[in-house]
Amino acid sequence: MDYQLDSQVQMPAIMKILPAFFNNSPLKAMDRAALMEMAEEFSVCAGDFTYSGKNDHSDFTGILAHCAKMVCLMLEDVVFWETMASQVEGTEWVHGDTFEEKSDLIRIRKENYGWKGYDCSYTNPRFSSSVFGSETGPFLSAMYYTLQNSHWSALKGRMGHFRLYREVLNDLVMGLEDLVSIDSSKNTDAGQLLSPVSENWPSVLNEIVRNCLSNLQRSAMLLNLEDMDSNHDPESNRERALIRDFAELGEKILSLRPFTPHSEAILVQKALSSLASGALEKTASELFSGFRRSVVNASLTLEKGDTIHVNYVEGMEPIISVLAGLIEGMGYNFLGTCSSIVKDNHQESYDHRCDFHFVMDEAFTDTYGESMEKAYSRLQPLMKRCKGTILIEFFGEDTYNPEQHDVRLPFISENFTGFQNRSMEIARKYNPVDEATFTVAALPHPHTGPDAEILLKKSMGLIALPLKPWEDAQQRLLSVLDYADSVHVTGRNGSTTDITVALQRVDDPARQTPFCSVLADLNFPLGEVFTSPKLTGTNGVLHVPGELYVAGLPYRDLTLTYKDGIIVDYSCSNFDSAEDGRAYLEENLFNKKTGIPMGEFAIGTNRILDQMVKDHNIPSSKLSVLLIEKMGPHFAFGDTCYLMRETRTILNPDGREVLAKYNDISMPNPDKPDSERYFLIHVDVTLPYDYTGEIAALLPAGDGSHERVTIVRDGVFVLPGTEVLNTVSFDDPILEGTISMF
Repeated sequence: MDYQLDSQVQMPAIMKILPAFFNNSPLKAMDRAALMEMAEEFSVCAGDFTYSGKNDHSDFTGILAHCAKMVCLMLEDVVFWETMASQVEGTEWVHGDTFEEKSDLIRIRKENYGWKGYDCSYTNPRFSSSVFGSETGPFLSAMYYTLQNSHWSALKGRMGHFRLYREVLNDLVMGLEDLVSIDSSKNTDAGQLLSPVSENWPSVLNEIVRNCLSNLQRSAMLLNLEDMDSNHDPESNRERALIRDFAELGEKILSLRPFTPHSEAILVQKALSSLASGALEKTASELFSGFRRSVVNASLTLEKGDTIHVNYVEGMEPIISVLAGLIEGMGYNFLGTCSSIVKDNHQESYDHRCDFHFVMDEAFTDTYGESMEKAYSRLQPLMKRCKGTILIEFFGEDTYNPEQHDVRLPFISENFTGFQNRSMEIARKYNPVDEATFTVAALPHPHTGPDAEILLKKSMGLIALPLKPWEDAQQRLLSVLDYADSVHVTGRNGSTTDITVALQRVDDPARQTPFCSVLADLNFPLGEVFTSPKLTGTNGVLHVPGELYVAGLPYRDLTLTYKDGIIVDYSCSNFDSAEDGRAYLEENLFNKKTGIPMGEFAIGTNRILDQMVKDHNIPSSKLSVLLIEKMGPHFAFGDTCYLMRETRTILNPDGREVLAKYNDISMPNPDKPDSERYFLIHVDVTLPYDYTGEIAALLPAGDGSHERVTIVRDGVFVLPGTEVLNTVSFDDPILEGTISMF
């Protein structure tokens, strides 16, 4: 069955509407009524035919109509935002309908992002390919995804993005007009209307769409840089007012926020607001104190007028408001950025994970690099004042196992690597990472489970754990590890792990150490000791039974084999075919890179966290890397923890300098480009204590043999002086009062 048009609607109308609209007057001159009228016309054009299943590209007019309507609706939100914002003075927000009620865009997104709706959405590359063919479908799907995924820009009033989208869609229409015969007096059938004028239709159309997609993504990234340049001055930081607004109003949030709070955010806000008096102040104080410790340990200084960046998730405003007040009260500038608590369709995100990589060719990288350099040069005074980031994330979100398929834009590793290297080079020039530090903490997501209230209190209790017991115990660990040539780790309960990690030695253990002792500074909760292994002599197999989640993706029975510190073999049981499993690891875990070294070896020391996870039946899939790495020995492949900070002096809590900040690959060398020293990946793989048989330090005995000193046996710390690390309950005397304050 061909596309049949309603007798009252001529399909060529879309070809008249689009150029007229996209060459229209400036956006601010458009009133809402005109925009909505255009959107309705686009809807008619998009809805008056049914896909025939012929794979003949006949539906191209339909996707143009959908894209145009999407732009119209986003522009309508921009106009609404600007109109309402002009009535606002200071931080007094205008009451009225929420964006959720005003915006057809949000309704459409909900329909398209629903699990059922995604099956027949243009953002689904498989559906798009079934309509437009396997060559053109992924291109159009990527374009539509990029457009639809930009609703945040509409709600934040970013006008530049919509001038861009208007231009890109206009380019598509102009390109299409060169390919098809348009005669509204004769053509009423979409199949006839869009019949190709040559046999080269697919290849020519692909080139048009590819160029538009490349321009769209490159220009959008440049606009984001411009937006960062204009809005990230802490002295005019609008986010500060929004934090206070949401912290005070909660569920009664007013309509002029740049986003409508989600129900999960409301749950978090209510839970935080219901804590005992002083709980938020205590937690904020612990986080800020931890950040200041990380500044000292990194040999940095924090002076009045410096900026502290706080990155958080919507719903956390009650505690962020307290933290912001604390930072500002100390004479520093607060810079806040907020991300959405709701993750979009996981399958969609997975399907489009390679879109950017495909268009990142040399021209793309050069153009972006030039603009990035200009933006960074303007931002440099601000970045010089920023001494680091306090990141507060969630753990406990629902996970999803994406369906595997090959219908998508291809991953071109050379393009991506070139873009990464250029971006890193510019960022390092204007914003050296060794001039800033960080602190990371995690709170439970409402989806963590039925015990969310007690989990929140326990999580804050973990943030407030006393430092001294762990500091002493971790110092005892280092008193052995500082003198060891290597560490031998074996598995149990089904883990076939048997790996020897070679350690770098120091000349003066009284003043130096190869291990960094992490308390409540870089990470909350504490604690771990970690080092950069010596590659030569690091050999063996690391095997994690069951499921391990990295960046939201599952890896079952992950096995990595190391030879002289380099991964030489790897497998997982996600698929029936071993080759499919290897390909899955290569693309999603290794980013198509080879020769990847072990960048970190660490021993996690927080058994209280381990027990909390067991008590509340939290699956490992819901735990962030920040938490999992504290619950066993872990091995990170890729770069060391000191990426681009190898020359920065790092101090342990005892004042000793931490060495072992690089390996043979990342060793500072002025004649070696960064692209040859760094992999730009760092993936932690933790062997939980339930699967840890033994961790033993091998100390040279002087006659060529080694003394074996067992640190952990069957998941329990057995080295004398480390018994406190087996603490599993908040009822332990050393933790008295930790939970009750919340």
